Amino acid sequence: MQNHLYSVLILVFKNRIMKKILLSLLLIGSCVNFSCKKALLEEPAYTLNEQTLFTDAASAQLALNACYGYLASQGVYGQALIMVSEMGSGIGWMKKTGDELSSLNIIASGGGGFVAMLWNGLYQTIGQCNIFIAAADKSSLSNKTNLIAQAKFIRALCYYNLVFIYGGVPLKITPATPETTDVPRSTKQQVIDQIVADLVAAGADLNSTEPDSSVPSKIAANAMLAKVYFLLASSEGQGSSNWQLAKQYGTKVFTAWGGTVPLESSYAGLFDINNRTSKESIFKLNYSALGLNSAFNKGSWSFSPVNSTLKGINFDNKGSSRAFYSYFKKMHPGDPRLDATFFHISYTNVLTGALLTVYPTVTTYVQNAYPFYKKYYDPNQTGQISNKTLYVYRYADFLLLMADVENELGNTATAVNYVNIVLTRARNSVTPAASQPANVAASIAQADLRQVIFDERLFELSEEGHSFMEARRRGITWLKQITTRNNAQADAIAGFSTANNWTEYSLPVTDEGLTKAMLMPIPPAELNTNKAFHSTDQNPGY
Repeated sequence: MQNHLYSVLILVFKNRIMKKILLSLLLIGSCVNFSCKKALLEEPAYTLNEQTLFTDAASAQLALNACYGYLASQGVYGQALIMVSEMGSGIGWMKKTGDELSSLNIIASGGGGFVAMLWNGLYQTIGQCNIFIAAADKSSLSNKTNLIAQAKFIRALCYYNLVFIYGGVPLKITPATPETTDVPRSTKQQVIDQIVADLVAAGADLNSTEPDSSVPSKIAANAMLAKVYFLLASSEGQGSSNWQLAKQYGTKVFTAWGGTVPLESSYAGLFDINNRTSKESIFKLNYSALGLNSAFNKGSWSFSPVNSTLKGINFDNKGSSRAFYSYFKKMHPGDPRLDATFFHISYTNVLTGALLTVYPTVTTYVQNAYPFYKKYYDPNQTGQISNKTLYVYRYADFLLLMADVENELGNTATAVNYVNIVLTRARNSVTPAASQPANVAASIAQADLRQVIFDERLFELSEEGHSFMEARRRGITWLKQITTRNNAQADAIAGFSTANNWTEYSLPVTDEGLTKAMLMPIPPAELNTNKAFHSTDQNPGY
């Protein structure tokens, strides 16, 4: 079963292990769907344990699918990761009642529950991977090295999100026992070292390519290694040795391509509901409306405007900040990516056929005062459930990443070429081709190109779960660009206020406020229940 899917599994089980795995999947689904107050343990009582041995390939594959299921659940990519990343980025906006994520001034126990939900979801996934790796390693399965490699890739992806959103976190790489429940906070570098070790090991045993990128390949492992070193180098500056390491692994990806850049011809086509196997995907998650309760994509429910889907539930309370949208439009007027990324100007109420106006047509601070995100929009959404494919990592992201790497290494001409490949695809996404975004001039200075790439990564990847890291990857000086631009909005209100639920936030611009905004808080439940944690382990400002 290489196609993990979150479709309903109707199987006849002939041994206790298989029954146990199915029970795990069903209980995971019901718990997440009904918002259990107590997060699942890293080793749930009804799932695999370290004594489990896989006796056949089918049981092992089903258990590995549970690792993918946790990753796709609402606790991670199905909802919480996208919410935290986009709404807490500085370029997103969320209705003020009940959530202060978008103010970048959240309280440790706040974030509308999404900060803790993401933490728990990532550790649940890690816990499942740890159990699977231990069990598979003791088995005699002929393909166990590849299966373990997939689980290590998933674990590395979880720690990647944890370390760049929360900073140093507890490292858990073995199945949890009562004696190993309390784990101290590791340093950022220790977590990075584990991520690299997992990705290097995974890259050695994954297949060179896969027919469907919902299964990671060597390309995915090397591209993730390039991204880890890229983010480290970005925070360290031009002289960082990590730029060269990012290039080292990025070169392996280019070599595997064989010289062909696999971009979709249409930017909007990437996010078409029928595009399930895009050649641009490096790693993705497939979703089905028939899937388990825990593993459906809530992006359309979370971000699409009200009455934009016939059978779905949507609320007009989340979207892009006006400042970010206006900056995007100012830099690239007429860019086809604007129409693909946002419901802006107006959209159709599918229940009545009426045209509903939104920003920038609506300029007063009312419910439709913001552009709504469009990439996750599923016209076939049922209730909260969407079929939408989610791209965890795609080639345009990688190209812009490598453009930054080459620019910092002094290879500006190569960097310009990579950027222009992405911009050219954007222009050619419509017929006749648009005039914007215009190509970057070959004569551009290194410092100017650095700014262009910083902006283009935000424009190209908006709403895809990267914005939190992207806005912060070069430190507080670059984050301050975003917050200062946001505060130029005429009626931005300081802090978290419900005086008018629909106004812009005034974001922090002081070094103290920006330092706090660089990381999300460690959830209080972790500080209170993990005996190896101390109050001083909380992130700055919380």
